[in-house]
Amino acid sequence: MFINNCMGCKKHIETLSLRAEVKRFETGVEYQRLEKMLQKKDEAIERCNDTIARRNNLIKQLRSDIDVLHKKLNDREDQLRKLTIANEYKDDLLSSMDFHIITDLNTRIHQLENQNDLLNQQMFQKDGMILKLQAQVNRDCTNSSKPSSQDPNHKIIHNNRPETNRRPGGQPGHEGHRRKFHKPTLVVKLDPPDEVVDNPEYFKTGRTITKQLIKASIVVEVIQYEADEYQSNITRKRKTAKFPAGINNEVEYDASVEALATLLHSHGNVSYDKIKEMLSDLTGGDLSLSKGKLAGLEKKFSMNTAEERNAIWNQMIQYPFMHIDGTTVRLNGSASNVIITTSPAGTLLFQRDHKGFEAVKGTPAEEYDHTLVHDGESTFFRYGSDHQLCLVHELRYLIDSSENEPKLTWAGKMHELLQSSIHIANEARYAGNQKLDILQILSIENQYKEIIQLAVKEYEENPPNMKYYPNGYNTMKRLSSNQKFYLRFLHNLSLPDTNNAAEGIARKEKMHSKQSGGYRSSKHIQYHCDVLSVIESKQENNSRYQAILSGLSKH
Repeated sequence: MFINNCMGCKKHIETLSLRAEVKRFETGVEYQRLEKMLQKKDEAIERCNDTIARRNNLIKQLRSDIDVLHKKLNDREDQLRKLTIANEYKDDLLSSMDFHIITDLNTRIHQLENQNDLLNQQMFQKDGMILKLQAQVNRDCTNSSKPSSQDPNHKIIHNNRPETNRRPGGQPGHEGHRRKFHKPTLVVKLDPPDEVVDNPEYFKTGRTITKQLIKASIVVEVIQYEADEYQSNITRKRKTAKFPAGINNEVEYDASVEALATLLHSHGNVSYDKIKEMLSDLTGGDLSLSKGKLAGLEKKFSMNTAEERNAIWNQMIQYPFMHIDGTTVRLNGSASNVIITTSPAGTLLFQRDHKGFEAVKGTPAEEYDHTLVHDGESTFFRYGSDHQLCLVHELRYLIDSSENEPKLTWAGKMHELLQSSIHIANEARYAGNQKLDILQILSIENQYKEIIQLAVKEYEENPPNMKYYPNGYNTMKRLSSNQKFYLRFLHNLSLPDTNNAAEGIARKEKMHSKQSGGYRSSKHIQYHCDVLSVIESKQENNSRYQAILSGLSKH
């Protein structure tokens, strides 16, 4: 019964629901709802169609891309197959090509290495040339053997003495060098002034004021010797009085004229042509010597003074030291040589055709048994019992090394040490000392060795360019191997530390060769050497003219 009631209720509810739905349709509400829903579905379908169209286009594009990729893949597979085939033969191919490739590579490497070496060599040469040119530009009389006259700009050599702020000239207390009075040839007594004549206000003081006027003139004195001639009636021989010695020709020139001409040529370096002109001008034409006469004067002097030069030779070989040097002179456009030997005992010069041992033959050095002073030429080490080498040269070379090797310090230190050593020796000489303290000598020698060791180290760190600038390194080697000869003067203060005595005479000979017109034969070179030997060794009353006059006056 309960169940039947429930079923009846359910059906009643459904009937109500259907009636409500029919009412909605009758009123149109449901129809509008369904129409809106349908519209929405149409819109959704349209959107889906658009999406499907886009997706179809995308699928179409993707398929096209897939076709392209498939084609690329096929191509890559073909390439892979080809590469696989090629790979199968690569070992054989490489093995056949290895030798040639390696050979070509080695050849190229060798070429590049050669090119690199060439470039390095060129760089080395350019650096060397720069160094060489800089050294040449910097070279002057202060750092080489180049004379000061050849310096193009005449470099100023600064005075190293301390500044004193004193005015130039003679200082207070200095005894002046007055012009000396001469023996008068004429005395002129001046009249007293008018105001003192017959004026009792004035009287003589007993003092005479003397002033001299020096005049110079060449007066030609002509002494004419006359001798009557006699003839024998029997033998027809002719006789005259004997003329004085030396009067052989109709016109002869006294030794005074010959000495003046010889002095002008040998010491003044005046050519024969200019001597002829000068003597004629000074005497109004009274003196007119031929070039032949002038050229024969040095020969005459040489022959007359052979004994004097032998005496000089004997004195020189006994002296405790002797300077020796050589120089080149011009002989008819060619080179000839002159050896200079000199000491306080005398000077002798010798013409030689060659250098070396042949040049020393026949000179005092060949039999000399004491200390030779020279510039380090290897030939000279064969002579004498000991040696003192010239420090002037090395001081100049040390300056040159300091200027052209600025990274190195040894040259400056050695220059300072040698300068200081020379100063110490000079001070000791001025004080009258015969020798230096042994400890002082040892100190200098030890410093010398230390500087050489420093030089060796610096050249190891900075190798010298021996092709373009070997000067510094060579200077170090000389100083290293000849220490005892450079410092010999410290052990014997009587020894000079330079070879200036010989080099000064060498310069005179060189200047004579340049200024006097040169030489025409080896004999004339020797004649001039003989003249220079005597006048440098024996100047009577400190007069070269008197020494020449004495030599030419001998018969």
